[in-house]
Amino acid sequence: MADLNKPYNSLVKLIDDGKFFVNPMCWWFWVKGCILFLLPLFGAYKITDMWSMMSYATGYQKTIFFVMSLLLFVALCAISYYNFVYWRNRAHLLPSLVKPGDRVVAMPLVANNIKFTGEALGMLIAAIGTTLAILAFVFMILSGVGGFYSNDFIEKFLLLLLGCVGLTLGSWILGYGFVILARFISESINIRVHITNDLRDIADVERNATVIVDNTECL
Repeated sequence: MADLNKPYNSLVKLIDDGKFFVNPMCWWFWVKGCILFLLPLFGAYKITDMWSMMSYATGYQKTIFFVMSLLLFVALCAISYYNFVYWRNRAHLLPSLVKPGDRVVAMPLVANNIKFTGEALGMLIAAIGTTLAILAFVFMILSGVGGFYSNDFIEKFLLLLLGCVGLTLGSWILGYGFVILARFISESINIRVHITNDLRDIADVERNATVIVDNTECL
């Protein structure tokens, strides 16, 4: 007769050793990495939406806009790929964060999910902001759209340079802020996890030592 308790025991073992929490989280990390591949498609959609703004531009300016749009699409593809690689590596790292026998399992997974999301988001913001600033600067210099090379060129150039530098620095500062905030929240949670697991290990050692001493006295 088949053991009817076997499925139940297998499920309980799966929950106790942490795989019940780790495996779905790993799958979620893979999903996050794959979702980022939609970023170039979104960028292509916004580019085609902006094409109507170039209706009054010259053929040369439209060519420059097309080249910059192509470079932006390639840059977004590269950013999406490296973000996917980041989430793939984090998914492989996740099982090592929970050891069999740990009393606290869900909290470190949630904490590291917060940390990894903050890191990925921070890098994404910095990379996209820097890319947009560089391409916008090059496009304006090469195309001269909007009467860029007319009167007050120096003033327009300085404003453009200031805006691109501001966008770059702002994206890096904002991205860094996301990384720091996520790391702070994650470490605030993880410190409680380490204390709980360490106290349990100390209690187990003391309990085993007491048992050994009692057995020795009986002999």
